[in-house]
Amino acid sequence: MNGGPAGHSRLVVFLILAGGLSALLFFYTLGHRRPEIPADADHLHSFEPAGCLECHGPAGKDPRGKNHPLNDRCFDCHERDSRAAGTGRPSPGALRPAEPPGGVAA
Repeated sequence: MNGGPAGHSRLVVFLILAGGLSALLFFYTLGHRRPEIPADADHLHSFEPAGCLECHGPAGKDPRGKNHPLNDRCFDCHERDSRAAGTGRPSPGALRPAEPPGGVAA
């Protein structure tokens, strides 16, 4: 069963599109970074999702945005950049006070 020239060209187009999509997804995963938990006083003691949801839950002072996933497993995506080995807690000195507006100290 030979598909002829038209069948062959459709296969080539399909393979090019599939290869391009695969390459795009591959490079996206290489460059994608997980959102970091801010290193400020408000987030100092948030090590459980319940602590996050006090502020970022529907009734919190800073609820999650409309495009945020609906799950409550914060640490599946969000992470601290500097963690003490095996504790899940920030290493000493990793947390710094929040910068004032404009990033300039008074």
